[in-house]
Amino acid sequence: MAGPVAQACTRRVRDAVDADKDSARSLYRALSLEEGVPLRDIISAHPLAMIAKPVWIIPPTLVPQVFAADAVVDLAILDASAHVPVSRVMPAFVRAEQVLVVGDPRRSTSGLASELGPLLPRVTLPTGRNTLDAEIAGFLATNGYDDVVEAIPAPPGRSRLSLSLVDGRGMPAPGHTAVESVPAEVNRVVDLIIDHALTHPEQSLGVIALNARHAEEIRRATAAAVAGSPALADYFETGVSEPFVVVDLGEARSLRRDHIIVSVGYAKTPHGRTIHNFGEVSDVGGMVCLVDALCASRGSTQVVSCLGPDDIDAERLHAPGARLLREVLVHAADSGAQYPQQEEVVPDRLLVELAEHLWRKGLVVVPRYGIEGGVRIPLAIGHPDLPGELLVAVLTDDERYVAEPSLRRRDRHWVERLQQRGWRVHMAYSAGVFVDVEEEASKIEAQVLAVLASRTEAAAALPQQVVEGTAQPVEMTEESGTTGEAEGTAPTHQTLLDGPVRAERPPIAQGLPLQAYSDDQLDELVAWIRSDGVQRGEAEEVEQLREVLALTRHGAGIDAVLTNAVRRSR
Repeated sequence: MAGPVAQACTRRVRDAVDADKDSARSLYRALSLEEGVPLRDIISAHPLAMIAKPVWIIPPTLVPQVFAADAVVDLAILDASAHVPVSRVMPAFVRAEQVLVVGDPRRSTSGLASELGPLLPRVTLPTGRNTLDAEIAGFLATNGYDDVVEAIPAPPGRSRLSLSLVDGRGMPAPGHTAVESVPAEVNRVVDLIIDHALTHPEQSLGVIALNARHAEEIRRATAAAVAGSPALADYFETGVSEPFVVVDLGEARSLRRDHIIVSVGYAKTPHGRTIHNFGEVSDVGGMVCLVDALCASRGSTQVVSCLGPDDIDAERLHAPGARLLREVLVHAADSGAQYPQQEEVVPDRLLVELAEHLWRKGLVVVPRYGIEGGVRIPLAIGHPDLPGELLVAVLTDDERYVAEPSLRRRDRHWVERLQQRGWRVHMAYSAGVFVDVEEEASKIEAQVLAVLASRTEAAAALPQQVVEGTAQPVEMTEESGTTGEAEGTAPTHQTLLDGPVRAERPPIAQGLPLQAYSDDQLDELVAWIRSDGVQRGEAEEVEQLREVLALTRHGAGIDAVLTNAVRRSR
């Protein structure tokens, strides 16, 4: 619970105990009995238990086992109730003074939200904090979610969505019409999983497959690749707060991870034909389930598919979920592109003047940046040194701002949702622009230049690190050559013709399974390979390490472990 709420609950419990200490002692004795007392009897006999524990999370079918028939709670919140029949939640209904049903009636024709929606007062909650890309949100807005989802534009090149196409084909399984779960896509997903575990172990990961068969194949392949590998064991532990998980589309609703891989799990036939049947995605509620999958990531979402956007004929798609799947592939394949600006409206005179001053300063100015039907940024500003990018979103107190009654939403929420998508936000009030437009333009220019300076420093840091890492060997070679010539000995380049000389090889056995080697042993072997001073690329060092270990097998898991060992010390 939030700090103020937790403090209020603590004070309430303390006051209740002070007011009736005998009841508090009786509750303590009942809870400490070794033979145990049924929870229902404790709550019924000791009202203080409901004060000490004000919030209870209980499956609907277990409510009668926790609360007596005459028990009354202030509020019952029924969540995740899309497919729950009304009869199953009646025990919670009859014990609550107030009932709040949370759900989406568009998900299914049955369930609490669909059946009780027409009978109960309804409130639609805004979802402006969603992480959907603007094009996906715009698609939802035109398919029944126009009052719920807002399309928030992201800067060009900052899309959270990416596509990894796989060349895989297969035949439908017996009893199925579609080609599901081909090995090529499964292997690509496993490669991405292992690469993420080795390179970003601090970020949680989840995989969402669009059909149950594909999810099961990914689980098996991942378990086989990870089995017995010390380098991967820690990441795939199950006792952490957000463990690695592979789920199918129906299980994606409650999933939240730092990074998500969405594996489509459908492919073309050997003759290159696409079967336009996408299982659960094409069913009723498939669109909402796919949206749940796209919202599961706090950061980026990577789509893995054997089908590209050109492989799916839009004219043959009738279900909203199938059409959204194609939109996802289209946008993921072209992620980061700038939105075409075709809307023609009468511009605000003050904004026009501000835009002219910014343009005279040599900045790139795009008015009303966004997609049709979505949120429009009054001015999006870029710099010519970063072509194709927009850096600063300029907001102003326009008609939409004035019409919003909530000061918190317009001055905080609207700014935060743009910052979450990578914008630097500047608020240009009309009064300030009217009084001194040049000063306002200079403030915006300063923000653009600050972003440019940070980009320049970040770009300069990488070459500097490379030079610092290679300066010592180059300097030593030159000194050795110079010294050798001065003393009448062979020059350095003639000595190197005899072959590079390595230090003493670490006492590490060859020919064992890869999982038998620890990370420290692999690091020692990489350092020994580099001890001859020969400059090699990453792929060359990986092959050298493979030869040193005398590994004969090749596979995604083995390649990923060897690559990570090489990268660790670079």
